[in-house]
Amino acid sequence: MNSQRIFLALLLLLTAVSCGGGNNNSGIPTPTLFAAFAPDTNSPAGEAVYMAAGDRSGATFTIRVMAANITDLFGVGFRVTYEPGFVEFVDSDPLDSVLGIGGYQTDFHTAEAAPGILFVTATRIQANPFVPGYDFTAPEELISLTFRATRMTPGSIFSFSTQQVEICDEVAETCAPSLVPVWSGGTLVVN
Repeated sequence: MNSQRIFLALLLLLTAVSCGGGNNNSGIPTPTLFAAFAPDTNSPAGEAVYMAAGDRSGATFTIRVMAANITDLFGVGFRVTYEPGFVEFVDSDPLDSVLGIGGYQTDFHTAEAAPGILFVTATRIQANPFVPGYDFTAPEELISLTFRATRMTPGSIFSFSTQQVEICDEVAETCAPSLVPVWSGGTLVVN
C-alpha cells in the first residue's frame, strides 16, 4: 500500500513536470507590456500636423494624426518613422477623419516601406464639381495608426519625414502643395 502511494506521488510529480504546455521560455514568465505614447506637443501654435495619444490597451496603442490651424487642407502624404526593434505596425483607421465631412469621397492608404518606415496618405478625391479642402480651425483627426510594442523601452521616438500637405482653394478652384505646417511626433515608453 505504501509503495502504491509513492508510485502515485512520483507519477503525479512526473506528469506535472513534463506538461509544460508547449512553452519554450524555460519556465521564465513573459512580462506583460504596457505602452504609453507621449506627443511632443498637445496644442501646437500655428499651422500644424502632429501626433496625439489615442486609445491604448496593454502593449497596443493608437496614435491619432491631427491637423490644426490649416485652411483648405485637401490631403496629406507623409512617412512615420519608428524603431522596429520595439514596435510593429498593426493597422490604420480613417473612421474619425474629418476629411469625409460633407459626403466627399476620401482615400486613405498605409504601407510599410520597410520595418520602421510607414507611408501614409489621407486625402479627399477631386471631382467635378470642384472639391474644396477642409478648414482645420481647431485640432481634428486626419487618420489614426495602431501599433503594438514588442519589448520594453524607456523612450522610442516616432517622427514624421518626407511630408507634404495639399491645399485646395475653393474660390480659385486650384490645388497646390504647401510645406508650411509644423510637423510634430512623440515618444513611446513601454514598461
